[in-house]
Amino acid sequence: MLKRKTILIILVSFIMINCNNNRYETVVNKISKNRKIISYFCKKLEVDPVIFSCTIFAELNNNYNFYDRFDYFRAEIGSDPSIGFCQLKVSTIKWIENNYRVDKLGINKSKSIEELIKKMKNDTINIIYGIIYVKLIIKKYKDTYGRSPKISAIASYYSLGIDYGKEIYSKNYLNKMGITADSIYAKNIFQNIFVYQNIHYNNNKKPSVTEKIRDPIL
Repeated sequence: MLKRKTILIILVSFIMINCNNNRYETVVNKISKNRKIISYFCKKLEVDPVIFSCTIFAELNNNYNFYDRFDYFRAEIGSDPSIGFCQLKVSTIKWIENNYRVDKLGINKSKSIEELIKKMKNDTINIIYGIIYVKLIIKKYKDTYGRSPKISAIASYYSLGIDYGKEIYSKNYLNKMGITADSIYAKNIFQNIFVYQNIHYNNNKKPSVTEKIRDPIL
C-alpha cells in the first residue's frame, strides 16, 4: 500500500513539473511572438521592454488557470476578472482610461463595457494598456520614494494594483509575482529576445492598433 502511494506521489509530481515546464515555454513564446508590438510601444511610452515582459511573464505564469478561459463571459455579466494578454482587471482598464490619455495612442476611451471587452480581446491594445499600467506604477513609485523600483517591486505592484486609491506603501513590497519576475529577469531570456529585436526590427514602423482581433492569449 505504501509503495503504491509512493508511486502515485512520484507520478503526480512528474506531471506537475512537466506542466510547469510547458507553461513556462508557452508564456515565453507568446511574449516573444508579440515582441515587435511590445518593442514599439515600450519605446514610445519610455518603458523598458524587458521589465514589461518579465512582469507579464510573472502574471501569466502564475495567475492563469482553467477558469480564466471564461473571463470574457464573466466580464460581460458584470464581474471583474483579469482579461487578455496582460491579465488586467476590467476595473483597472477603466481606471487607466480615466488616468491616461489613451487617445494620444489612437485609442478611443470605451463608451460601454461591451466596447471595452472587444478592445481587450485585441492583443495589441491589451499590451498597450499593460505598458501604460507599468509606466504608471513606476511613476507612482518614483513619486513616493524618489528612485526607480526594482523589477520585483514593479511586478508585485502590478499584481496587487495601484488603482482606485491603492497606495505604494512599501518600497520593498514583494509577492509571488515579484519573485517570479526577478527570477526570469536574472535568466536574461527577454534581454536576449529584445537585443535581437533592436538589431533586426525597425522600431519606427508602427504596428496597427486596429489589426484583426485575435483570440486572447492561451
